[in-house]
Amino acid sequence: MAFKIAAIEGDGIGPEIMAATKDVINQVAAVFNLNIEIDDVCAGGQSIDRYNTPLTEENFQKCKDSNAILLANIGAPQYDNLPIEQRPERVMYRLRGELGLEVNVRPIFIPSSLRSCSPLKDEIVDEGFDVVVIRDVIGGELPSPKYRGKGSGGEEAYDKDYYNEKIVQRVANWAKKYAKLRKNNVVSLDKANGLASSELWRKIMVRELTAAKVDINSILVDSGVQTFTKGVAAFDVIVAPNLFGDIVADELTGLSGVGNLLPDATMGQGTFGMYEPNQLHNMNQKIVGKNIANPLGLIMAVSMMMEQSLELPKAAKVIRQAVMNVVNRGYVPADLKTSETKMVLGTREVTKMVCNEIKELS
Repeated sequence: MAFKIAAIEGDGIGPEIMAATKDVINQVAAVFNLNIEIDDVCAGGQSIDRYNTPLTEENFQKCKDSNAILLANIGAPQYDNLPIEQRPERVMYRLRGELGLEVNVRPIFIPSSLRSCSPLKDEIVDEGFDVVVIRDVIGGELPSPKYRGKGSGGEEAYDKDYYNEKIVQRVANWAKKYAKLRKNNVVSLDKANGLASSELWRKIMVRELTAAKVDINSILVDSGVQTFTKGVAAFDVIVAPNLFGDIVADELTGLSGVGNLLPDATMGQGTFGMYEPNQLHNMNQKIVGKNIANPLGLIMAVSMMMEQSLELPKAAKVIRQAVMNVVNRGYVPADLKTSETKMVLGTREVTKMVCNEIKELS
């Protein structure tokens, strides 16, 4: 079977980590005898520079015609002064909205060899740090129409925090799916004591997960995040509305200390999805072009892609294991350096080690 992958290298370190990830895909294709076509897509800042738009219709069609999308990095400081609707990040919102992508799935964990990367106390990290954040990406303020104008208070602006029963049911189904694969426990974060949208969210989330016989605990988002620094082990699957989920996932990523190792997936109905590194918006221009960017998050995202969109669980497992073997043996990019590190590797060097490990494991 032939597979077509739309590859958006994007901005900043994107071209470097996408090149590394293509090497891994080609290695997996070789050892598993797979027919995988990688179709390069110009989007984000590159597209703004060339075509004065974050995503042309031609390149949107390439994404639509693929089995899955890989997105390496999006955004750069030189675009920060553009109107929101014209920035590189609008690529994500368009692809999510027009291709039916409804939830963002972010596994956040710390390999045992990298626990010292976390800013949390040893006794907290030693209890365990392995969660999945399920975040809605259809509703809420982020993809909503933007209003700007003038009123009695001068300039004004607002975004619409809209939810309906169908949107929340879809997110609940994803939370149920991951809960059944893990500990059958979900924590739902909301602001039901102050927002009508959160009140609806809580009502439907509790109804749907209770009916599915999943243990559900609904808590206010501000109360929930206070407990993260006291013990992440109490959480397994976390589900949240769009804006809250974005913030919470980034906080947990920061507490893990290994953000550039972690993957990210945005999924819709069926098998189609968009796969990214957890740290999708890397604005550090100082590391661009110096062979020090960490490609492991995007490589791990390929593992998620192989499993969920291409339905190749053996290939997915081999990629995950290859990355973990390299990391746990002490060979890491500079941002993952610890006292146990044997050697700090550049972008190309760590990719080569992962590819060699894939050959050994296969």
